[in-house]
Amino acid sequence: MAMSFEHATLGQRVLFGTGKAAEHVAAELERLGASRPMVIASASQRGFAKTATARVTPALWWDEVVMHVPVEVAERARAAAGESDADVLISVGGGSTTGLAKAVALTTGIPVVAIPTTYAGSEATNVWGLTEDRTKTTGVDDKVLPVTVIYDAELSKTLPVDLSVASGLNGLAHCVDSLWAPRTDPINQALALEGARALALALRGIVADADDMDAREQALYGCYLAAVSFVGAGSGLHHRICHVLGGTFDLPHAQTHATVLPYVLELNAPAVPELAGRLAAALGGDVAGDPAAAAVNALRELYEAVDAPSRLADYGFSAAGIPEAVERVLKAAPASNPVAVTEQNMTELLTAALNGERAQSEAAELSGGGVVLRHFRESDADDLLATCQDPAVVEWTQVPLSYTREMALEWCRQAPGTRWVITVPDGPVPDSPERGRFMGQIELRVHNEHYVSIGYMTAPWARGRGLMTEAVRLVTAWALERGAARVELCVHPDNAASRRVAEKAGYTNEGVRRNGEVLRGEVRDLVVYSAIPAAH
Repeated sequence: MAMSFEHATLGQRVLFGTGKAAEHVAAELERLGASRPMVIASASQRGFAKTATARVTPALWWDEVVMHVPVEVAERARAAAGESDADVLISVGGGSTTGLAKAVALTTGIPVVAIPTTYAGSEATNVWGLTEDRTKTTGVDDKVLPVTVIYDAELSKTLPVDLSVASGLNGLAHCVDSLWAPRTDPINQALALEGARALALALRGIVADADDMDAREQALYGCYLAAVSFVGAGSGLHHRICHVLGGTFDLPHAQTHATVLPYVLELNAPAVPELAGRLAAALGGDVAGDPAAAAVNALRELYEAVDAPSRLADYGFSAAGIPEAVERVLKAAPASNPVAVTEQNMTELLTAALNGERAQSEAAELSGGGVVLRHFRESDADDLLATCQDPAVVEWTQVPLSYTREMALEWCRQAPGTRWVITVPDGPVPDSPERGRFMGQIELRVHNEHYVSIGYMTAPWARGRGLMTEAVRLVTAWALERGAARVELCVHPDNAASRRVAEKAGYTNEGVRRNGEVLRGEVRDLVVYSAIPAAH
C-alpha cells in the first residue's frame, strides 16, 4: 500500500547526560543570552533544583506547584514572573511543574528550559493545560514548547519505585494513544513503539533495582519518545478520559493514566490488529494468535511485573461519578477513535477501571456445556445479518427493521467488550463447516458496578439445541464471579422459548414488570428473571 501522510516535527534542543544538569543549564542560559531565570520547583524538588542551577543565579524561586495547574495558580506565577523581570523559566520537577511553566510562557512568551525528574513527558510537547471550575482545558501553542530539555538520570534516582512506575506508565500511555490518535502517522507510530519498548524494559529494571541508572536513563529516553509521538499524533481517547477524571474529579495524573490504560487498549486493539501486534512485540509479549489479545496480555504482564496502579477507587473516584464522567468523555472523545465511543462502552470501561477488574480480554473465549463463546469477526457479518432479518428475532428484539450488511459489519468491528458469538466446538462430524460458525450472540450489558443484564438472539439454524441455555449459564457465571450482585434476563410473557432458556439456566422468576419496554412504539410488559450470587 502506498504511503501518504503529513508529519510535522517540532524544533527543540535536547541535552542528555547523567550528572550533567548544572553544566547543561549554564550552557543553555549563555546560549539564550538569559541572566534572570525564574526557577519553578515544588518544595519537595528544591534540592534537585539547586543542584541543577548551581552554576547560575536565579532571579526568583517559585514553589507553588499544584496538580492540573489551576488557573488562579497560573495567574499568580505569571504576575511573579513579570515583577521579577524573568527572562527564562527553568522548571525542575514532574508534569505539574512543567505544566505551570508552560502556563506562564503561554501569556508572557518567556522561554522554558525544562528539567524533568519524572517520566511524564510534558516537556517535549507544545500542549498546555489549565483547570477551572472542575474542567480541564487543553490547547496547543508553540510558545509553551520548552526551547530546551535537559535530561539527567541522577535527578530521578530518588523517585520512589511506585511513583516511577506510575509516571512511566503515564509515558507508556502516550505511546499507546499515539498509535491511533487523530493525527497519527507512520513516524509517530515508530517513535511510540520504540518508546513503549524502552519504557517496558526500564520499568522492570527500576522495580528490580531502584538504583539501576541504566534503567533510569532508558525511562527518560522512552518518555521523551513517547511525548514526541504524542505531540505529533494528538490527544486520543485515553487522554480525553484521563483529562476528565483529573480535571473534574481531581484524581492524580500519573496514577489515573496508569490505571485507565489497559481498558482503553482493550477497547481499541481489536479494531487495529496490525498495530496491536506491533505493540505486543514492543512490550515483549507473545505475538502468536490474536494480536489484540497479545497486546492486552503483554501490557497486563508488565503491570503484574511492576505492581502497577489498578483501581480508580484507590484515588478517590466512586461509582457516583461515572455518569458525569461518561457525559463529559462523550463530548470530548475524538471522532477518529478506532471504535465508536458510546455511553455503554464508556460506562463499562470506567466501571471496570473503578474496581480494578481485569480487562475483558480474559473473556475472549468461554466454553462449557457444548458451546464456545468467542468475540466477533468480520466473517460473522452475513450470518448476523440473516439472524437479524429472521421474523422471530424481529418480533422479540430491538433489532432495527431495516437491518443492513453495513450495520452487521459495524457491529462485528466494534470492540469485543462483553459481547460474544455463540459457536459449537464441533459439528455433526469432525471438522464440520458448523464448527466455529455463528449460532447466535449473547451480550452482557453493564448498568452499574452491581447490576448487569443479558440480551441475546439465536440464529434460526441453531434453535432447539439448548445452545442458548448453556451460553446464558456461562455468561451468568462469568459475571457473578467478577462481582456482579445481580444479573437480569427480561423476556416478553409470550416468548415461551426465552422463558424456557431462563428457567433452564437456573434463573428465578420475579414476576411481571409492567410497561417494561417500548418496542417500535408499543409499550410491552416483561417477565423479569434474575440470578444472584449463592451467598446472597
